[in-house]
Amino acid sequence: MFDNNRRKHIIATTVIFGILLLALAFYSASFSSWSDEDKSNIIHFLNSLEANGQAHMLMTSRTSARGELSPSDIEQALALRERALEQALLVEDRVLEKAHRDLPHHFRQDYQRGLEASIRNLKGVRSGSAQIQESHQLESWNHWISINKHEVRIPRVR
Repeated sequence: MFDNNRRKHIIATTVIFGILLLALAFYSASFSSWSDEDKSNIIHFLNSLEANGQAHMLMTSRTSARGELSPSDIEQALALRERALEQALLVEDRVLEKAHRDLPHHFRQDYQRGLEASIRNLKGVRSGSAQIQESHQLESWNHWISINKHEVRIPRVR
C-alpha cells in the first residue's frame, strides 16, 4: 500500500505532531491556573526587576575607577532601587510560587533583602560614609536566578 519511505515519513510526522500537541498542552496547562489577578500581581515582580536592572546598569556604567558615582547618579540609582523595593513588596508569595516553588524564598531572602541593603549603602554613599558596593544578597539572587531562569514560568502579561 505505502512504500517504506512514505511509511517512515507518516510515522515521523505523527510523532512530531504528537510532541507538539503535548508541548502545547503542557504550556497551556502551566498557565491555566493563573487568574487575571495573579497576572496583574506578577507585573510588580517584572517592574521590580526592571527598575533594579536600570539601577545596576547606571551604577556599573557610571562608576569611576575609584568606585564613586556623582551625587546625581547616586540619587538616580537610589530612586530606582527604592522603586524596585516598592514593587517587590507588592508581589504576593502565592503568585511567586506559581512561577517556581522556590521563588518566594529566593525573592524575599536574596533579592528583597539585597535591595534593602543596597538602599542603605547608597544612602551611606550619599552622606559620604560608605563606598559603592553590591550586596551579597543581590549576588546570591543573581546566581540563583541565572541557574533557574528556564524553570521560572511566568505567563506573558505585557
